[in-house]
Amino acid sequence: REISSQDFDRNVNATSEFTPSKARTRANLKSFVTKTRATDPAGAEQMEALFASSDVIGQIGGVMRSFGLSTSNAADAYALYWVVAWSASRGETDPPGAETFKAVAIQAAKGLSSSPEFARATDAQKQEMAEALMVQAALIDGHMEAAAGNAAQLKAVAQAVSKGAAASGLNLSAMTLTEQ
Repeated sequence: REISSQDFDRNVNATSEFTPSKARTRANLKSFVTKTRATDPAGAEQMEALFASSDVIGQIGGVMRSFGLSTSNAADAYALYWVVAWSASRGETDPPGAETFKAVAIQAAKGLSSSPEFARATDAQKQEMAEALMVQAALIDGHMEAAAGNAAQLKAVAQAVSKGAAASGLNLSAMTLTEQ
């Protein structure tokens, strides 16, 4: 039997979904602070205070929902990071529309579903990946907001984001993200 495009998209998307756990979120956020402390002690202190004072993942979830994305889907989290990083690498402080986020999420889901390692990932591993991407996106967005109106700072943030993305295999300058 042939599989329809709609069924394919549904199956690919299901591969990226996970059942979130608040206990895992607490452990993940604590781990992010610990890892950050090794390279940026002051930044780690700020993160720790922020994580203790608010539901960061819940707040990010509100933003994600406005773009049609879910915090319990690793591909959606990857799309959030990808679009935010791509926009920042261009010095853009306003994100593209929800259709671009959804198109990138579909592409991310297809890419993740083709990875044997990701196919074997547990819910805990998917959640850790998703939350790391969400936190990274929020940090980038915060840096962009802080740099708004200052061309030199925007350029510095754009360069740092591009360098960080390149270290993880994303050449942001070589791509264009659209609604397709």
